[in-house]
Amino acid sequence: MQCPFCKNTMTSGKLMGLRRLAWSEQGKRRWALYEKEGEVTLATGIDVAKIEAFRCKQCRKVIIDVDSER
Repeated sequence: MQCPFCKNTMTSGKLMGLRRLAWSEQGKRRWALYEKEGEVTLATGIDVAKIEAFRCKQCRKVIIDVDSER
């Protein structure tokens, strides 16, 4: 995948976390088990949550597809 910011090649990998991985709007503190308005659950699991991601070493950014694995 090509980085949309600097156009360099991105490295494919996995974004991982324990049990639940979620994105929440800045300023909102969320630790509940279920998705709330303004929140996107990226992955869930009993063990380790994993979702495909692409990393740009140059820009230090990670890009994910929200719908890749739930």
